[in-house]
Amino acid sequence: MRKLLMLLGILMFVGIAGIAKADIVYINTLPYEITSPGYYILNISVSNFDPSTYGVNYAIKISASNVVLDGAGNVIDGDDSGVDYGIYAYSGTNITVKNVIVAGWYYGIYYEYVQNGNIINVTANSNTHDGIVLAYSNYSTLVNTTANYNSVSGFRLRYSNYNILLNNNASNNYGRTSGIDIYYSHGNNLIGNIVSSNKGYGISVISSLNNNLTSNLITSNDWGIILSASSKNSITNNTILGNTWGVYLYSYSNNNTIANNIISGGVLGIYLGSSNYNTVIKNTIQSYTGIKIYPSSQQNSLVSNTIKNAGDDGIKLYSGPNDIIGNIITNSGASGIDVQSSNNRIINNTISHNKYSGIMLKGKGNVVAGNRIYDNGWGSLQYHGGIRIRDSGNFIYNNFFNNTVNVKFDASYQNFWNTTKTLGRNIIGGLYIGGNVWFKPDGTGFSETCADKDSDGICDDPFIMNSVNIDYLPLAFLQDSVPPSVVIVYPENTTYSESITSIKVNVTDNSQISEVIAEVDGEYNITLVFDGVYYINTTVNIGEGQHWIRIYAYDTYGNANSTEIVYFTVKIPHRTEGQFLSFSYFYYLRYIKLLQLFNESYTRAISLGINNGTLTKVLTFKTLAEKEWQLAWSRGSPIITSDVRAFIHLRKAYLYLKEAETILENILISSGS
Repeated sequence: MRKLLMLLGILMFVGIAGIAKADIVYINTLPYEITSPGYYILNISVSNFDPSTYGVNYAIKISASNVVLDGAGNVIDGDDSGVDYGIYAYSGTNITVKNVIVAGWYYGIYYEYVQNGNIINVTANSNTHDGIVLAYSNYSTLVNTTANYNSVSGFRLRYSNYNILLNNNASNNYGRTSGIDIYYSHGNNLIGNIVSSNKGYGISVISSLNNNLTSNLITSNDWGIILSASSKNSITNNTILGNTWGVYLYSYSNNNTIANNIISGGVLGIYLGSSNYNTVIKNTIQSYTGIKIYPSSQQNSLVSNTIKNAGDDGIKLYSGPNDIIGNIITNSGASGIDVQSSNNRIINNTISHNKYSGIMLKGKGNVVAGNRIYDNGWGSLQYHGGIRIRDSGNFIYNNFFNNTVNVKFDASYQNFWNTTKTLGRNIIGGLYIGGNVWFKPDGTGFSETCADKDSDGICDDPFIMNSVNIDYLPLAFLQDSVPPSVVIVYPENTTYSESITSIKVNVTDNSQISEVIAEVDGEYNITLVFDGVYYINTTVNIGEGQHWIRIYAYDTYGNANSTEIVYFTVKIPHRTEGQFLSFSYFYYLRYIKLLQLFNESYTRAISLGINNGTLTKVLTFKTLAEKEWQLAWSRGSPIITSDVRAFIHLRKAYLYLKEAETILENILISSGS
């Protein structure tokens, strides 16, 4: 975040620095229209100002490019009547508004058809519609700005693309819309904003693509984040607390990613309604219901989420097919997973300590495999069970059950409790995959007491639950005396040029791994967690110096391995701040400057009547440049990420635009202009 702030500061400084400050214009009366480039300083504050008495609907209007309006901390207060604007900027480029307070207007600040603008350190509170609006405005940056107590929205983007909203505050806006409202707007980045206590939505994204919402604090709104008819958006690393609904997708919001968020409180953590192909991964959720997938939502993936202390179900699954893989679901007030749909895959989850059932299964063709389902069913005896069966035709195998009542049948629904005996590591480390492991807390489970004379890890007799539900290949309990095998994948025995921020270890065992710990320099221990492939920790931060890490791995039988150790060095080269300005930023700035020159040249060509077909080649290269520019931004903001492909697209955009400008200049020269 610190690096991002510095880079944005450089970008905004470059944009503003291009505007001469030598000829400062002081604004001493309102209303005022800015019609020429320059640096303008507001020199007065006004209260209860009514522009209609002057025949206009604004306090300040900006009708030129390359303008800085510095409010110098002054207040522009309207009279709370009519459709008017505190500051209205129309159809320009490189317009900056900063250090001003606007209140009491229909729109506090309104940018329309503005490109490459900035809004910095502004307060737009208590306006009768929106605090700040970008309409048909692209590539602008809003930073350290507050838009609170507005009647509709704090910030609103309408048909506006590739903008950055960084470290802003949108709170206590009381219309039925949002703290931040994104409508038909694409490729925007919302980073580090505070969005709190808004009457409607914290952040709404409507009919919009490829937006990135990351590291925002979203608290106490009716809805935290809502997506409607919006696809390919990314919701990552946000803290979403105390909202009635956490993250809410509906109306064909497809191919979105919801990852690494902390969601707590409220009726529902994450909701998917009529939305497909979404990925919900590595979120931590503590809400009344953790995740709900409503009808007409298919091909979604819920992976490696932690859902705990839900008042109702951890996951409600009302539509299929969907994938529920590698989640931890614990201490729910009802069931861990309530399945009321067909053809889902429920694989490799840990489901424990839920009040009623670990899994409530109503639907056909579901695959339930590789799950650890234990200590469920501590509520009413009527609902006790590791898994409650309410339908037939499901495939349930290679699971670990350890509950007082492992299976409860509502009726004699026939399901299939084993697959074909296949060579491969099963859930308790045996050599064959077949049926399930049947334990009980008192040690009398079928897998604990069955005979296994050939020691193949399969009980000699089937486990008969009733006449139509039989596990023909139940897994046998095998005592293990072999410690886990450990390989440290990262860090390696080498020298690194930056801090070590993760540890990655491969641990395997004949039975089950219970704990993996990394000892760092003999000073502190760190617990590693399983991500589905490796045991990892991503919170460590090992700085300059010589270091070592030792791994301690334990299996469920108490066997330990502490032999693996790696030595490494961290030596960070000292850099100046200017060196952080990568080639992506270089081409970003060159493109913006060249685009301004091209627009001026093209306007001059049109004014001279050069529009008889000779501009076709110019426009072809201009279109190619715009396409490459959009491709760069579609990968996330290229001025934030270090994506190589984004850099390549930026460079190509610049080169295409340069070619267009060169041809255009030659046309102008040949015409004698």
